[in-house]
Amino acid sequence: MLNIVKLSKEINYKAERYLRAVRQLLLFLLVASVMLSCNETSDDCPTLWRVEKNQVAAYAINDSSELVLEVWNPVSPNAISLNQGPLLGDFSVSVSLLEFEWDSLIRPQFRLEVFDPNNSETELSGIAVNNIAFYCYVGIGAANRDMRLAPYSTGTMAIERENGIVTCSANIGGIALSYSDTVDAEALHLRLVLGASENGTGMITARLDDFSVSTDNSIGSEVMGDDFDCKSW
Repeated sequence: MLNIVKLSKEINYKAERYLRAVRQLLLFLLVASVMLSCNETSDDCPTLWRVEKNQVAAYAINDSSELVLEVWNPVSPNAISLNQGPLLGDFSVSVSLLEFEWDSLIRPQFRLEVFDPNNSETELSGIAVNNIAFYCYVGIGAANRDMRLAPYSTGTMAIERENGIVTCSANIGGIALSYSDTVDAEALHLRLVLGASENGTGMITARLDDFSVSTDNSIGSEVMGDDFDCKSW
């Protein structure tokens, strides 16, 4: 009888040692997996964008392989922007605006733009989308743009330059529009911008995907495409 009790205690002791060793091994594997995941994320997510915020409550978030821009209580049309550059020579860039939402008292504005960082007030081209319409413009002023009313505020937008002619085009709410003109600046930068045309209370959100670019990187262009699979800013 004593031998049986002694044997039972020995079995329990060995079982506890075994379970403790298994727990330690699982903990080690978990830590190693997290560290490996962090390293892979770091390696796979180069910094492509520069973030500029003109108010504190503005955010750029990576969510389900999409870029989400959010602004609370916007006070500027340039509340938050993601920038890349320069673009040299001929190029083509595009992005998909998957969702564009806002609270009822806000006049939202999302823009895809190229601009001359040395003279951004005059050398500015792009597409602006608001709650009722969208604009394609090359240069500043009413004579340098065209607009369309749209039943909803999502779609695709693109900017290209060929032989010095910049063309901004979009298909928003199933409505197509393009506008072209000459741009003198050679080195342009690009930005994705979210804000509001008037101060408002509440939140605006733009969800983006499939930012693509075609350019000759051999001449110094540094803009890269982004599927927003990870945080690249």
